[in-house]
Amino acid sequence: MGTEDAPRTHAEVLSSSLGFSRLGLRFADPATEADYREWHIDEAIPFTRIGMQTSVFGWIAGTVVFGQTIDGFYDRAGPLAFGLVVPLILATIVATWIPGLRRWVLPMTAVTNASSGLVAAWAVAEAAGHAEASAVVILIAYFGFVVFRQHPLPALVAVLTYAVFHQYLSTSAWRDAELSTVGFVVGTTLAAIAVATGAVVCALLDRLTREDYRRERIIVAQREELAELNETLEARVDEQLAEIQRSRQRIVTAQDSERRRLERDLHDGAQQQLVALKLRLALAAAAVEESAPDVARQLHDLEGATSEAIEALRELAHGIYPPLLGSAGIVRALRQQASRLPMPVEVEPDDLPRFGADVEAAVYFCCLEALQNVAKHAGASHASVAFAAGNGLTFTVTDDGSGFDPSSTANGHGLTNLADRVAALGGTLDISSSPGEGTTVRGWVPTG
Repeated sequence: MGTEDAPRTHAEVLSSSLGFSRLGLRFADPATEADYREWHIDEAIPFTRIGMQTSVFGWIAGTVVFGQTIDGFYDRAGPLAFGLVVPLILATIVATWIPGLRRWVLPMTAVTNASSGLVAAWAVAEAAGHAEASAVVILIAYFGFVVFRQHPLPALVAVLTYAVFHQYLSTSAWRDAELSTVGFVVGTTLAAIAVATGAVVCALLDRLTREDYRRERIIVAQREELAELNETLEARVDEQLAEIQRSRQRIVTAQDSERRRLERDLHDGAQQQLVALKLRLALAAAAVEESAPDVARQLHDLEGATSEAIEALRELAHGIYPPLLGSAGIVRALRQQASRLPMPVEVEPDDLPRFGADVEAAVYFCCLEALQNVAKHAGASHASVAFAAGNGLTFTVTDDGSGFDPSSTANGHGLTNLADRVAALGGTLDISSSPGEGTTVRGWVPTG
């Protein structure tokens, strides 16, 4: 039985769609090719701007230098340099800053370089009389196209335009005996080498640029997939944490409900039966008081034992869930329980507002557990409980006992109960202590 293939990721699908055509000169997918050209324009504009700015200074400096060293050069080449080439360069620079003209930046670069090459070739070969040296212009032009990150085809067309013009000027000068055969051969050879080398360089540059585009697209796709996966995982984790919180709160709520039920059952059941038994013992003792005084004394003893059992049962029921907590609030209920502890406990303030039953029960039992820990383990002479109502309910239990080192002491069952109760309501708990300096338990629970 075969297994289904695993679904392909978006990055894998994208990688397969970024293949090249048979000749390797463009992407096989037309939409990908169009996207690449848009991306290439954005990549090329900053380089074009820098290259054109450099060209302005180069043309101005070259024209001035040749004008000072060659008689009549400025009069012949100056109008073309400052009337045609420099304005074209400036227009191309302006286009790089205007968003609406961004599509025209690369064509304008090709036209500007073709025009400047024609003028440069004519100026060097005709006006300056150095036809063999004009081949150097072609080398410079190809270098410029590499800097400008032009596409190979416009670059090749632009360079071939003034390469052909250069060859025409060189051939005319050679035929008119104005150029030596050596100069003609050197100029022609340099031009041919420049065109061939430039074509290879531009094609290589274009391929490398396309590879950069492929890698960038794949990396971006992978990052998007990773971000989407992280969002999905975070959402699932948040959902699970929320469900854990809700389940913990349900458990604590169920525990408190069970506490209240047990307290009611003890009060309404066993405690009332013991009270009835005490009354019957009292009646029986009164009935045999004269005829059997020894039996009456035993019945009175049993009545006293029954009273003690009733009181013990009442304290047990109040420990499970004190009725005073529901009727009078946290402060009154804690003060009642604190009065049974072996050290004085101060509970404040008196005017603490009332909160929901789940909040009051959680805070009450946390504070009570902390006070019982103080009585059992701290050896404290004094303890205090302070509440503050604001953005939630904050409680602080402080003692002056022996303290402990939290880093070397594992949390016991009591401390775990504290943390669980507070966390079930979405609150926080912090226990700070050090040997010989007492312990402080700080907690906060939301009251919304």
